Amino acid sequence: NNEFIGGRTIVSIKNFSRPVFIDNEFPNASGEVFSVRNDSSPILVGNVIRNSQGVGIYITDNASGQYLKNEIIGPKHIGVLISNDAVPELNSNLFSDCLLSCVSIQGPSRPTIIGNTFKKAMSWAVLTKGTSRPIILDNIITSSAYGLLFKGETSSIVKGNNISSVGGSAIYVTDSARSIVENNTLRDNNQGILVRRRSTSTLRNNTVESSIFTGITVKGKAQADVIQNFISHGLDAGIIINSSGKVGIYENAVSDNMASGIEYIKSSSVEIQRNVIKRNKGDGLYITSDYITHISGNIIMENEGCGVKSKANNLNELIFKNKLVGNVLGNGCKLNTIE
Repeated sequence: NNEFIGGRTIVSIKNFSRPVFIDNEFPNASGEVFSVRNDSSPILVGNVIRNSQGVGIYITDNASGQYLKNEIIGPKHIGVLISNDAVPELNSNLFSDCLLSCVSIQGPSRPTIIGNTFKKAMSWAVLTKGTSRPIILDNIITSSAYGLLFKGETSSIVKGNNISSVGGSAIYVTDSARSIVENNTLRDNNQGILVRRRSTSTLRNNTVESSIFTGITVKGKAQADVIQNFISHGLDAGIIINSSGKVGIYENAVSDNMASGIEYIKSSSVEIQRNVIKRNKGDGLYITSDYITHISGNIIMENEGCGVKSKANNLNELIFKNKLVGNVLGNGCKLNTIE
């Protein structure tokens, strides 16, 4: 129950220290509030860091610790910076009005980010880059500029997060990052999930609703397995594949989007199997690529464009054993109807 006013690094924790800080207030610090280094493992509970000019909590050099139910409000720098093999757990904290990233994870760190709330962030809620391996579970991100960014040689697990009203991408995987993205709920965002630039992702059982742009996009030599996702009510296509990497689209439900259900523009190898594609305002499946593909076992119905529309010359060789029913402009649209 102390109040620490002003100052640069207000609390320095290092050299295997294990202190406990509970219910303190740190307003208007001119530098870092907490610096946690050198294998230290503090417990921070219920502290309020407000309007700091420097990093709110800097965790580095093999430090760990538990950071529980703290509030980091209006930082002019990064809220929590994690680097250099740090292994902290951030649990049930509130981040609000961050000018830069609320949480930035760098280098070979292995944090767990669980059950936190991020709101009105002016940059990324969580930015991950380098060779870090974060686990990001059950967080709420709302009314922010961006959601989650994974960049570089990261290897991330992203599960159970609720992201809404984000001005950019809710989840963005780029520059050779690797990620498992499962059971997240993404609503009313500019874009749902974007995977690009040689990244590799498994996207499974996510709900993506009411995106302004595409629900899920795979592009730029990225590879992805897109499995059992629910993508609906977007103002653009449900799924766009524009990548020269290997892409699999399996058992997704893609419905009620304002453009096509699935657009397949380019890929060196793509499989589109056992999806339900229905009631989209454009075509059910729109293909502009001539690459060899495998499209089978899909139910494509009640779309307002074509069931399948394609510029590929070998469409009959590629598409088989699909059910095409009740599409307004026809099932094949100037192509052989394939059922």
